[in-house]
This record gives sequence, structure tokens and C-alpha cells, in this order.
Amino acid sequence: MKNIFFDRNFDVGFDLSVEVDAFRELEGRGDPPGGNDVMAQREAWLRVYLYAFGVGNIVIHPVLPFLFQEQFFWTPRNRPYEFMIGGIYIAMGIIMLLAARKPQQHKLFVDFTILGNLLHAVVMIAFGIWEQPAHLYGDVLWISAMWIIPLFFYPWGVRRIFQAA
Repeated sequence: MKNIFFDRNFDVGFDLSVEVDAFRELEGRGDPPGGNDVMAQREAWLRVYLYAFGVGNIVIHPVLPFLFQEQFFWTPRNRPYEFMIGGIYIAMGIIMLLAARKPQQHKLFVDFTILGNLLHAVVMIAFGIWEQPAHLYGDVLWISAMWIIPLFFYPWGVRRIFQAA
């Protein structure tokens, strides 16, 4: 069976070939100064980021809240929510490790990681400032790093995150 996420010929009831071809045309535009060497270097650093934060989400994220409870557990405590959000980050970590092999094939996931963690961080910063400032030095830093760091070596251009299709 072919990979259903990246195969344009997968039968979903409509033809995706036009959208895929247009996307491939966009990919070829806007190489940064220095050409493919810069792109390869940025992609290598993106792979390091995906591996590091993938392992972090799987191993460190479930452990840190128990070591630094004030900076990671919001009050009032809600154990089902804590385990649910932990499960989401473990799943994200697993996908980050898989995406690190070939980040160019997982652009949408990398975009989701950046944008999703940006929005999550904004909400957490607001609640941290007004309700529980200790979180600004704990989980807010971790979530913020997950969207800020990849922007430094985002191989296909930061503007494409917010660019309309």
C-alpha cells in the first residue's frame, strides 16, 4: 500500500493533482541567497530540532511536571486534563521523530507544530501573567521554544507559514 499522506494518486473521491502540481511549483520559488547549500544546512538544523524536541516530548515532557510541579501543574488540578495534554505531546513527539527523517515531506506537520505551539503559548502567557506567573518560567518556556526555535532554520521560508494557498 502506498503512503496515503503523500501520494497524490490516492483515491479520495476527487482529483488532487492540480493542487499538488501547484504546490510543487511554489516549492521551486524563493530559494534563499546561497541556494541549495543554505537550504540543506537549514534542513539539517530542522532535523536536529525535530529529533531533540521529539525526544523531549516523549521523555522529558511527562517527567518535568512531577519534578517542578509549581511551574507545570495549573491550579486547580485536573488530572484527566493533565494526562490528556501529556498524551497529545507524546504523540507529537513520536511524529516529530518520524518527520525528522525527511522534513521536506512533512511541511504541514512542521507548520502545525509552529503555529499550534505559538497559539498555545499566547494563551498560556496570558493566563500565566494574570493568574499563575510561575508558569512563565516552566511550561510556557517549553511551549514557546517549540515555535520560536524552528523559525531560525525554517528551510522553506517563514512567510509561507502565513501565506494563503
